[in-house]
Amino acid sequence: MENSAQGNTQDTQPDINPYFLRYLREKVVQVTQEELASEMNVDAETVKHWETGRRQPSQKHLLALERYFGIKAGSLALEMQQILVQDFNAAYFGDTDARERLEWVDRNRKLGQALRIIPVPSTTRTAELLAALLEDIS
Repeated sequence: MENSAQGNTQDTQPDINPYFLRYLREKVVQVTQEELASEMNVDAETVKHWETGRRQPSQKHLLALERYFGIKAGSLALEMQQILVQDFNAAYFGDTDARERLEWVDRNRKLGQALRIIPVPSTTRTAELLAALLEDIS
């Protein structure tokens, strides 16, 4: 079983973004927690704890997750606003996968606002640009 790396003073890796981990599992590779757990050689409860932020994956599992999802090292630690800005930039230059992710964010705006990963009033320049981009591609 996987134990939490939290509390280990020698462990300096940043915490993963649990929402991004869940998004990658559900929307990108479209597997269940049980299937991901099997791939990582942990139980489904451990994956659930990673996705809720109650535990952090070990360095070994973090590297395995990044390989499994095909993402750059450190990407699981990005804050949601960083991810949105990167996706906005990629979508602007024609990346259809980034556009799909932004459309998913827009469809799930209330969830994002409840989790405080998307500003409630669209007062930021990025939010305004995101809204304009989504209108353009609709």
